Amino acid sequence: MIRRNFKTLLIHWLWLILIQIVLLTVYCLTAGSWLTIRNNPEKTDAVWVLGGDSCDFHRTRHGVGLYKQGVSDRVLFTGFGEDLRMVLEKAESFGLPRERAAAFDSCLSTLDDAKALRHYVMDQNIRSIVFVTDIYHTRRAKYWVTTSSRE
Repeated sequence: MIRRNFKTLLIHWLWLILIQIVLLTVYCLTAGSWLTIRNNPEKTDAVWVLGGDSCDFHRTRHGVGLYKQGVSDRVLFTGFGEDLRMVLEKAESFGLPRERAAAFDSCLSTLDDAKALRHYVMDQNIRSIVFVTDIYHTRRAKYWVTTSSRE
């Protein structure tokens, strides 16, 4: 009797563990698609390249590429100090004319980026903007952009 109850309990535990493994696998396979937001940009008032791109300049390259495709005639950059200076130099080397770039220094986080640009966007009457960031960062960036616009 005790042996049979132990065997039944063991089978139930094994099923529970199997179900948890399956659920964890499904979560791991789908979490990446939830974190990312992809849009095909159309004509917009500005392209905004978020800071934090001083290593391989893939954000800068993509932002300048959007400028060259005619998505926008101005590219906005946020960042901090030397990193921002390097990004601006790299943007010029990729073919962005200096007069088509605007830089916002002293931005250490995505929330800082959003706050710095909020006033610029309102002053310049910008109605649409495409922001360029890493793919895994898009949902968080969208959250901070929409949150800061409500403040």
